[in-house]
Amino acid sequence: MVGVLRGILLLVMAPLAAHPAAAQTPRLTYWLIDLARVPAPVLTKAVAEAQRQFQMIGIEVLVVDPSTAASRPTPGGCAPLTVTILAEDSFRRAGPDNRVLGYTAADGAGGPAGAMISYDRIHVMAGRFPLSAGTLLGHVLAHELSHLLLRRHGHGSLLMKPHWSTADLTLADRGNLIFDKAHGARLARRVRDISLEQHGCPGGQIDPAPVP
Repeated sequence: MVGVLRGILLLVMAPLAAHPAAAQTPRLTYWLIDLARVPAPVLTKAVAEAQRQFQMIGIEVLVVDPSTAASRPTPGGCAPLTVTILAEDSFRRAGPDNRVLGYTAADGAGGPAGAMISYDRIHVMAGRFPLSAGTLLGHVLAHELSHLLLRRHGHGSLLMKPHWSTADLTLADRGNLIFDKAHGARLARRVRDISLEQHGCPGGQIDPAPVP
């Protein structure tokens, strides 16, 4: 979950060391559902920022537009990671307090059912700090994807802080609010280990469509 502390947004993750080359680059596929009608340039920038965050730890990210894939069955009952961007009314009805920009919802078995992000809150917060809504949305997106993958290793430093300070947002604007080395290594291992029976799909199981 991402929130604001003392009126200041905080999301954190530490610097990522170069990931050792592997026989095959780990690939993460996720579905992005935009119910908030985010402006196309903002969404494009956000998707690119989230991809950059994962590329820095050696993970290739593919984004799927569910409207192009919903009618196509996923093999083995595969349940892709899903992130939904909501307008404020819908997000607030889900229960998060006013400081929260995004959160991960659990399913009945305790596993991740998906992540929800409030675009309206991000738009307002970005206007108070020296960074764009697209940049902030991209950081929140990467943060919540990490929670979907590593629910037992939730918050940490840098990008994975539960709250971001003004200093953290300055780092984000400069491209330096990232996953720390240890967290990045856990994410890379997790993506390699994902199977069709787990939440998330290995690369190649769903044909990606450009978003937006």
